[in-house]
Amino acid sequence: MNDYWKFLGPNLTGSNEFYYPAPTWNPITGKWKPSAWICDPNPDRTSKVACGHGLHLMKICKPVYTRYTGNCYLAEGKELLGEDAEKARFAKVRLLRPVMPAEIFKPKANLSWADLSGANLYGANLSGAILSWANLSWADLSGANLYGANLSGAILSWANLSGADLSWANLYGANLSGAILSWANLSGADLSGAIVTKEQLATARNVKEAIGL
Repeated sequence: MNDYWKFLGPNLTGSNEFYYPAPTWNPITGKWKPSAWICDPNPDRTSKVACGHGLHLMKICKPVYTRYTGNCYLAEGKELLGEDAEKARFAKVRLLRPVMPAEIFKPKANLSWADLSGANLYGANLSGAILSWANLSWADLSGANLYGANLSGAILSWANLSGADLSWANLYGANLSGAILSWANLSGADLSGAIVTKEQLATARNVKEAIGL
């Protein structure tokens, strides 16, 4: 069986406003009991595309989806109606179990304390990477994906972070003196105790959504 994921809001509803009953924990068996099946009363059976009337499940568990929902469940679908590389559309869906944050935010690399000063990391995919106390001074991180990365205590002085995705990154106590932050996405980033100026932050995006300022 293929793995599918469903990202839902706090009230267990999706964008189509369907309510999804939650799976229940059985303390005797130590396992999750799947929820009841939910059915779309009027699914589109004429089209094979992923979008359209039906119940949608994601085929890829991307951390970015949690920004708009908050809850993730491993799910199962019946009567496949259409799909693409990213999602699938079913007539029936049920939730199997909650997905823990550690399963979503999987660190791609443990680079804590690494000396990456002056490194060319342009456009690098470092989402969820552990870069705590790493030396990234003068590194080119422009356009890099640092979503959810742990950069606590990292040395980012004079690094080029223009256009980088730093959303939900941990920048606690990081040294950003002289770093270029133009158009960098700081949504949800923790900048508590970070060395950074207001002038630098003025060039970044979503600064009001950052934490610790």
